[in-house]
Amino acid sequence: MKELEQKVVAWAEAKGLIFKGNEFVQFAKTLEEVEEVRVELESGNDKKLELEIGDTGITLINVCAIKGLTLEGCIRAAYAKIKDRKGETINGDFVREK
Repeated sequence: MKELEQKVVAWAEAKGLIFKGNEFVQFAKTLEEVEEVRVELESGNDKKLELEIGDTGITLINVCAIKGLTLEGCIRAAYAKIKDRKGETINGDFVREK
């Protein structure tokens, strides 16, 4: 994953996307891609869904690169935060204890 993330960053740098101040443009692109994920979830086309999830990941990698982070590092931090949560799943949604 690290190697692939580095390739995405190198591609984005070559395209002039990685610079301070462009994180909001990339975040807007993330929102656009998330909407495309929703569309493909509804369509049932898993091949297109795979591509749209991937596109979303690329925009997030770009935001990370601009901010000096890595997507892997962000996922590790989020997992560390949730791994010991207690709660229950209700209608497919995990609701943590208060």
